[in-house]
Amino acid sequence: MSFTHHIENGQGNRYLNEGGKYNVVILEDYQAQKSQNGAADTMTLNYQVLDGEHEGELIPFDSFYNTEKAAWKIDALLNAVDPNGKSDDYNFQGDGLNPVAEAVINKQINVQVGWRQVTRGKNAGKYFANISQYNPKQASSQPNGEMRPKADTDDTTSINQGVDQALENQTTGDPVMDNLPF
Repeated sequence: MSFTHHIENGQGNRYLNEGGKYNVVILEDYQAQKSQNGAADTMTLNYQVLDGEHEGELIPFDSFYNTEKAAWKIDALLNAVDPNGKSDDYNFQGDGLNPVAEAVINKQINVQVGWRQVTRGKNAGKYFANISQYNPKQASSQPNGEMRPKADTDDTTSINQGVDQALENQTTGDPVMDNLPF
């Protein structure tokens, strides 16, 4: 098999920069942490776009918290994965969020992506993907033309480097909270 180099494939950003509704696969490089001090258990998922003009692009750092106020988000994710409620495997009481993450990896769903601006920390002023809805996989992805706003610093290189570093730390199990984009 031969390889043909296309210069445009090696340029630009591999992270999604346009809002919309996207069919995605939930990637295996999740992070789930069981609370040691009574704070909320957490889970962070990453997605890859399955189709359309943004196929292959990543949507990193969708965070979930196991609190009464935030439980809707975990329920919405599980409903998107199993819209007919046929699975009996979704009783995770007392197990933290690791079993939830294990149950959803490699599943295909549809997510609605918008943008949120970080207001504090070293990433203050930068914009990152914000997922507001989880649905079963649709016929196709539908970008909406809402591009990621420019960061107040216009430093998109550091945004991409921060995302890359945080993803690397996530997969090696060495979370460095300063590198997270939120």
